[in-house]
Amino acid sequence: MNLLMSAYACEPNKGSEPEVGWRWMIESSKKFNEVVLVTRANNRDSIECEFKKLNINNVKFEYFDLPKWISFWKKGGRGVQLYAYLWECFLFFFLLKKFHKNNFDVVHRVTFVTYRFPSFLWYFGKKFIFGPIAGGERFPRDFLKIFTFKGKIKEVVRMIIQRVSLLDPFVLLTLYKADEIIAVTHDTKTILPKFVQMKARIKPAISISLDDFNVDLSKKRMKKNGDILKLLYIGRLIEWKGLMLSFEALSGIDESKYEFNVIGSGSDEKVFIDYVKRNNLNVNFLGQIDREKLSEYYLSHDLFVFPSLHDSGGMVVLEAKAHGLPVIVSDFGGPKMFVGEKDTIIKSRTAVDFIAKLNDIILIKIEDVDE
Repeated sequence: MNLLMSAYACEPNKGSEPEVGWRWMIESSKKFNEVVLVTRANNRDSIECEFKKLNINNVKFEYFDLPKWISFWKKGGRGVQLYAYLWECFLFFFLLKKFHKNNFDVVHRVTFVTYRFPSFLWYFGKKFIFGPIAGGERFPRDFLKIFTFKGKIKEVVRMIIQRVSLLDPFVLLTLYKADEIIAVTHDTKTILPKFVQMKARIKPAISISLDDFNVDLSKKRMKKNGDILKLLYIGRLIEWKGLMLSFEALSGIDESKYEFNVIGSGSDEKVFIDYVKRNNLNVNFLGQIDREKLSEYYLSHDLFVFPSLHDSGGMVVLEAKAHGLPVIVSDFGGPKMFVGEKDTIIKSRTAVDFIAKLNDIILIKIEDVDE
């Protein structure tokens, strides 16, 4: 059995989207005799460096990028979506020079993890798997009130694109040609056309390995220092991640009773820093921290807070749980799929109610620490 896999994003130790392509490649190498993975040329160095460490001998990499004169669209993060869309389209012509129709037993398009981009990989295989795909995650419109004006515009545009993308004939053709579709969340499965939903199954986009961390996770968690509740967030600092919900829930709580450490960076960092300063919250913005060093933070905190409004996955939630750190997530998107008995899902249809519930949980946790 041979497999052709396309993964626009495929890099080891990067987390998020790139990690999806890398991990699906590793898993597929265990199931097929031969795997050909095609990805972007600028992934080559990190792939070849890390791949040498793996005991895998049945995977071959092909690299394809659009002409350099198109690449300027991606500078500064602009036009990444359009570039990725065009990459999927022109990939067909790149592959056509190397392979013939139905050359592979199975073809599998892995990333980007969204249904909004087409794929023409189906031409080269007897069976076409499309996914994991996400992008259909939704939240109640009342939560728009926590966004800045710019943030509101972005979210409304996203809501429109969610529906308009399903009018794209190339996307519809991709969904029609797929023999199997892997949807990351229930929201994504249900936003797809009815004829597609019958072919779709729900499966998380990614898992983690305990080998990713250089500590013995079987050991007991570190003892707390002092009598304060230590909260932790790790992720991009962008509005839809729900950080503002956390900050508003902390307003009015004695700042000497808690410490909230925020790890990550993002375009909305200044919005959050300004809010924290205005409201005198005990929040520390620690910036980016290497992944192999995150265990120290997971093991030394009491609660992981991740109230994202439309995450499709939640690698950091899995990492927190692997370290025995209880998590709080919203009822929206994919992170709730990973919670257990010690974790909390906040179910709410309004931002005010959500903030009140989160505030109550934090106060209860503070009382537990005091005891």
